Amino acid sequence: MVELIARSPLPHLPLRIGALLLEETTPSALWLLAPFRQKEQALRAALGSGAPGWPAPGRVLSRGGIRMIWSGPREALWAGDTAPPEAAAGAAAMVAQSDGLCTLRLTGEDVAGCLARLVPVDLRPAAFGRGSAARSLLGHIPALLVRVAGGGVEIFVPRSMAEEAAHEIARAMHRMAGRAALAAR
Repeated sequence: MVELIARSPLPHLPLRIGALLLEETTPSALWLLAPFRQKEQALRAALGSGAPGWPAPGRVLSRGGIRMIWSGPREALWAGDTAPPEAAAGAAAMVAQSDGLCTLRLTGEDVAGCLARLVPVDLRPAAFGRGSAARSLLGHIPALLVRVAGGGVEIFVPRSMAEEAAHEIARAMHRMAGRAALAAR
């Protein structure tokens, strides 16, 4: 049997430009959950008391190393150390996303200003605080944006577009660094 070796789509990360840091993060398990019609309560019961619960639109819930991230109408992304319980399969469509999504984290000074060049969402902490999630486009790439501790933003993009997403973010980081250098003169 052939043994496959997991490789990062972004071997050149982490990347620090000016006051910003772009790095790849890799949750152990990523699953898209979408409850079947009239099965929302059954899904909550199947997920059990160890799960964070079902997130409201635009929100993230966390508990015990598991995050439930709103990712669209009637769907959430399970991100954590383990896969969702098997019992949830009877109440929801469950699709493994660990191999299909790449997770980037942008941290540092004025993350919102950097991403404002690419994303039509107000990501300033006052409007998009910790525990917030939004579906948007990063340039032309579909993305799920999540505010994380420390003022950073986690960005979930299709693995096939990870290189382009990192390139676009790096260009915005260079522009931010250039503006800071000009302001310091």
